[in-house]
Amino acid sequence: VPTNLPSGQLPLLIALHGGLGTSEPNLRVLVVDAKAKSLANFLRAAEIKSPVSAEALGVVGATLRLNGPLKMLDVASEISAIGGRSSLAGHIDTRQLLPRVDGRVELVYPDAARFVRAIGIDWRPRAAKGGIDLAANLSGSAFEIGLHDIAGFFAGVHLNGAGASRLPLLGRKMLV
Repeated sequence: VPTNLPSGQLPLLIALHGGLGTSEPNLRVLVVDAKAKSLANFLRAAEIKSPVSAEALGVVGATLRLNGPLKMLDVASEISAIGGRSSLAGHIDTRQLLPRVDGRVELVYPDAARFVRAIGIDWRPRAAKGGIDLAANLSGSAFEIGLHDIAGFFAGVHLNGAGASRLPLLGRKMLV
């Protein structure tokens, strides 16, 4: 917990529970829950420059569940912010040099324009365009992520497709 907060003000509530298995290195349903009315105090105290402002994020909640052998963890996560939610369900394979993730991601936000503005793009449509309801299969590592079977709606437009992206996490330029 950051120590330079005003007395009695904890910006973020975090709950952690679960256990370790005894037969081999594994987790037995490790759950992390975090909630905050605003991340403004936390970001300021931790000196984090977020690409999305605390005001744009609004009320934030996150849940992460890990379960199974450490070499092949089942993972489920959900983040609520900007008036909607994002989720991932799948597994993380740590048997390789770069851990791989395979799973299903979903984005559900009632207002596409608000979401796009929150991530830093100034999009102000003349009329309401609707929300975001997208899902895709995700697979890859910290170096390359692929999205397959993308389906759903974005601002009233039906989308289907696939794509891959090389992420700049390993010092390379992003390719889309």
